[in-house]
Amino acid sequence: VVLLESLVIQMPVGAAGGALTSISIQTDDATPAVIISAAAGAVANLTSEAQLAWTGIIRIAVGKKIRLTIAGGAHGVAYVTNINAQYRSVVSGGTLA
Repeated sequence: VVLLESLVIQMPVGAAGGALTSISIQTDDATPAVIISAAAGAVANLTSEAQLAWTGIIRIAVGKKIRLTIAGGAHGVAYVTNINAQYRSVVSGGTLA
C-alpha cells in the first residue's frame, strides 16, 4: 500500500490534436479516485509543454492501478508525455509499480 501525494503530467512540444478530446487519470478502484478530471484534461488544456498537476492524498491498495483514460480517439502521431508521481510507502518496501 502506498499514499499518492502528487502527480504531474507535462505535455510534449506541440498541442494535442487528432480525434483526442480529453484525458483523465484515476485509480481503478470500484469507486475511482480522480486525479486529473476529463474537464481539467480537455484538449484545450493540452497545449504545447502544458503541465497538469494534482496534490493531495490517495491510498493505492496492493494490486490497484493508476489509469490514464483517453477520450475521443487517437492523437494521430506519436505523442509522448512525461508523468511524475510522488508517493510514500505505508509499509517498509512498498512501491508504486
